[in-house]
Amino acid sequence: MLHEFFERAARTWPEAVAIDIPPGPTRPERQILTYAALAQEVEALRSQIQPSISGECIVAILLGRDTERLYIAQLAVLSAGAAYVCIDPSFPDEQVREILRDSAAVLLLTNPQGQARAVLGE
Repeated sequence: MLHEFFERAARTWPEAVAIDIPPGPTRPERQILTYAALAQEVEALRSQIQPSISGECIVAILLGRDTERLYIAQLAVLSAGAAYVCIDPSFPDEQVREILRDSAAVLLLTNPQGQARAVLGE
């Protein structure tokens, strides 16, 4: 499983770079996380979402690929024992709402912009 591979890599190479996101239009500075730092972030999020996970369930993730939060969310969901559906923030509002409805997600992991879009869809 992906999250198990990640956990093994974090134990083996804690100070190695796990995520390196170069500067871009939405982020002026490069974002770098070591495996140790990423593991800490993943565990913090996993512990927050774990109480909402039971049986086979899906968590929706509405975050852009230009943030380390997407990767943290994916790994946290998997390590909590759930599956995820990623929703691209560039999708039209109706498509976002349709995916959220169809997936029957138990949680939505997003940022303030995504939260505003999800509230509009209720």
